Amino acid sequence: SLFQFSAIERILLFNNDKLHQGSIPHEISDLTTLRELSLQNTNRNGTLPDMHGMDSIQLLDFDNNALHGTVPSHYGQLTSLRHLLLNRNPLLAGKVPTFNQAIELETLLLDATSVGGDFSSICNLPAFDGTTVMTNCAVQSSCDCCKCCVESCSDFLVEGLDWSFE
Repeated sequence: SLFQFSAIERILLFNNDKLHQGSIPHEISDLTTLRELSLQNTNRNGTLPDMHGMDSIQLLDFDNNALHGTVPSHYGQLTSLRHLLLNRNPLLAGKVPTFNQAIELETLLLDATSVGGDFSSICNLPAFDGTTVMTNCAVQSSCDCCKCCVESCSDFLVEGLDWSFE
């Protein structure tokens, strides 16, 4: 029933590890006014959701779940996206998409995943001032602006960011 609220702007269910395990509902893509979605540590599994047409989305936080598959290429076309937190999903793999249209992107966390590839499109974004790209340095990547770590190392960074929902 949560997805019947078509004008909803924020869904912040983070750190609800008591939720029953399940995938991210596909109805999420119907919420075109959604600006912030945090499902961090909520026992989500399955693949990353389709976010086509989600032009208002600024925060996607899927940190610390059991998501698998690849990062959809259209995530790089989300023009309002500022923070993409996919870290601590060890079954996420493949190549990072090109983020040439995500011109507001400031933070990308991919540590404790197997996502790699060429990150140069992120390093060259106008809003990206070197704030943060965290990646797994054990995965083959090309990234001049990345900070890398093998284990999840972004906790300190996330705690220090000025999130509007804190």
